[in-house]
Amino acid sequence: MRTRDLFFSFKGRTSRGQWWLGCCGLLVGSVVAVIALAILLLYVVPIGEIRADIVQKADGSFSERRSSLAYNIAIGLVAIGAALMFLALSIKRLRDADVSGAVLILMFIPILFGIGLPFAVDPPGAAMLPTLAIGLLCYIPLWSILGFKGGREPRERA
Repeated sequence: MRTRDLFFSFKGRTSRGQWWLGCCGLLVGSVVAVIALAILLLYVVPIGEIRADIVQKADGSFSERRSSLAYNIAIGLVAIGAALMFLALSIKRLRDADVSGAVLILMFIPILFGIGLPFAVDPPGAAMLPTLAIGLLCYIPLWSILGFKGGREPRERA
């Protein structure tokens, strides 16, 4: 299967090996894109106002954190693109494993909890552990189906 079909098409099937390679490639590509965008938009060619905060670490040393609106928008676009590519990859994998694509709804439950739960509890930081636990509980069955369930046997051609 070609790379374009693997990441940008919702048609066809994906084997376990292709799915794992696609996920690893997507992870590496996303990390490289985030690092390249950080260097480019925060240091080399800054666009807009750069906010730099000096933060003291627990050991007493200081570090600088930089951010800008252009960088945040670029990272958001990378995240949306990676999510759509993962969705295309996963739908094809679920089709190969004879599982309904509705299982991917599990992927959105932790996102909804991550958005809503911090506003529902006091203090806001108290929501991190329940959000992480719910996220893991939702992703474990999804990853076990996507990554480990056998797919259809290839049909023999006459």
